[in-house]
Amino acid sequence: SMFRGLAADEMFISGYIGPRPSYSRDGEVIWEGLEDATAFQYLKEAGLNYIEDNDFTFSGNTYEYAKKALELAEEAGIMYFMPAYDVIRMDGEVLASDAEIKAKLEEMYQYDSFGGLYFRDEPYSSMFTKKKKCLESYNRVKNELGYTDLNVFLNLFPPVGANQLSGNTDKDMTWEN
Repeated sequence: SMFRGLAADEMFISGYIGPRPSYSRDGEVIWEGLEDATAFQYLKEAGLNYIEDNDFTFSGNTYEYAKKALELAEEAGIMYFMPAYDVIRMDGEVLASDAEIKAKLEEMYQYDSFGGLYFRDEPYSSMFTKKKKCLESYNRVKNELGYTDLNVFLNLFPPVGANQLSGNTDKDMTWEN
């Protein structure tokens, strides 16, 4: 299969934001999503097999949340595109050497629920060059490791209006570019 964790004949069905450490409304926490493994089981029962984003990253002060999410997802049979902002930042900047990216991928690949890195949802045109370089680094390292079943989440539908896509207000935002 092109996607880790999916059979060759299984359709990729994803949900954008998975269970979070907590949910709040009006300043009150209403649910601890990463304390309850059933949240992931419910997603699996609903037909999802991949999660694309969350409020944490496999680095920094949210590292433990990310590990817990990968553990719970693994138990439920769900895959994750997980951010790792110490190697690839939200704006697309590559912050790490190939050796550092390799170490991060090796650590994350130990989780059967890790399907690849989350790169970005709806990047601006100013990020496209950074994203390309980022993808080149990621692909080079994952292929050297033999992790050819890893992918990335990068939704290239930019957060702009149709007039910008046609080039009327942002000349970089044409379909050709």
